[in-house]
Parts: sequence; structure tokens; C-alpha cells
Amino acid sequence: MPAMQAANWLAMPFQLALLVPFLRFGQWLSPGRAMLIDPRTIDFNQVAAQAAAAPLHALAQMGSLLGHALLGWLLTAMPALLLMTLLLTPVLHGVSRRMALSLE
Repeated sequence: MPAMQAANWLAMPFQLALLVPFLRFGQWLSPGRAMLIDPRTIDFNQVAAQAAAAPLHALAQMGSLLGHALLGWLLTAMPALLLMTLLLTPVLHGVSRRMALSLE
């Protein structure tokens, strides 16, 4: 469990760095829905002020943004998972065999 938490914390900067590219990709995939906030120029003070003034409206805007990011991530993650599975399965089987042979 601690190793999983450490991996999550180490991955957090990468997740934050990829948020804007996934937002842009999701926006490109669904051009009919205009984004209410430009992800390149998000002012967190402005977002906090909007959330305080009109929480439901701010939630709808953030939901739209995160929906675009989720769409971009899903369409990227599926081929990446397939590619990693195809490439890493033989490598990990080879490592497993070598470890078993070295223990005998």
C-alpha cells in the first residue's frame, strides 16, 4: 500500500502537466461544444471567485472542462494500454523466467 501511494504522488506532476493537452484534444474532438474557460489561461483566483459567487455555474463549467479532458484521455489511454501490453508482456515473461532460473 505505501508503494502504491508513493507511485501516485510521483505521478501527480505528470497528470497535472497533461491536463491541458487532454483538454485541448477533447475540445478538438467535440468542436460543437465551446469551452467556457480557455485551459491555457486558467486564472485560479478567477475560478475561486466564480465558485464563491455561483457554485452551480462554476461546477457546470468545470464539469465541461473535465469532460473534455476525460474524452481525450480515454481515447489516448486505450491504444497506449494495448501497445504497452503487447510490448511489455514478453519482456516481463522473460524477466520472470530468468528470476525463476536464478533461484533454482
